[in-house]
Amino acid sequence: MARIRSTHPGQWSDEDFVALSYPARLLALAVRNIADDRGIFEWKPLTMKMQLMPADNVDIGDLLSELVGNNIVIKFEAGGKQYGAIRNFMRWQRPKKPSYQYPVTEPVLSYVGVTGSQSGNDDASTDDSSKPVPNRFPTGTEIAAQRKEEGSSKQEQDGFANAQPSSRRRSKNPEPEPQPAKPKTAPPGEAGSAEDRFWALSGDMESKGVGRTVMGKLAKLYAGDFASAIGALEDAARAKVPRSYLGKIISNLERDAAPPTRNGVPTWVIDARTQGYPVEPEDGRWRFCGGLYDDQKQQVGM
Repeated sequence: MARIRSTHPGQWSDEDFVALSYPARLLALAVRNIADDRGIFEWKPLTMKMQLMPADNVDIGDLLSELVGNNIVIKFEAGGKQYGAIRNFMRWQRPKKPSYQYPVTEPVLSYVGVTGSQSGNDDASTDDSSKPVPNRFPTGTEIAAQRKEEGSSKQEQDGFANAQPSSRRRSKNPEPEPQPAKPKTAPPGEAGSAEDRFWALSGDMESKGVGRTVMGKLAKLYAGDFASAIGALEDAARAKVPRSYLGKIISNLERDAAPPTRNGVPTWVIDARTQGYPVEPEDGRWRFCGGLYDDQKQQVGM
């Protein structure tokens, strides 16, 4: 049964998540919708292809292997069947009436983030009386006020206020989740352009192992968007290994900026044709599977 899931803002700067290819990142988010309320899903690549990415020319088996390699999910066997488990799923997804559909093993319970206060050891259940409900805010504690039918606006506002992340409430985490990069603007009275502020960070970044050459490469890939480049540097500064984190960002930018070609034709077009898919040029774009795509296989029209 498909379920509504929430996404924590720290997801977008998680080091393991950032290192994934774009299709694998999309699958990492999509697989939550077919998992039960413990984060367990059936390991059936063909079925998952039809459920989650039916119109994309991707190999779900390869993408699942990429998720395993980056510690996003694990594969395990129970009762003679193969399943997958999503790392720390139960830390962020908190349905009011959880339904556990698939079996698990003890190591898997730890992997999905089961705590002593959660009923993670319950037997798998498919009871229709425990229907999935919209997820609450991804905090580490219960939200005091839940939306009820025709509830008062004050109760809803109080519930929202209680749901905001708190350092006291999440004191069990040794390090705060890094937040996604946001464009920076100079505070009132601060002189200098975004470019000046970008290079002003060089001293701090060099102390963390990131030299000016790497910063220059980042600035070039952002094509003058120094506000976004500053955000990337600040995210890297919060990472355990700033230079490695920034290297992954640069690799992803380089891959997206220069699609591979053979004799001027993108390799994805050649690969699709080899597999029997018709791909035809149209006004500098490519007509493929009912859509119009650019050289990077990003859909730009119908």
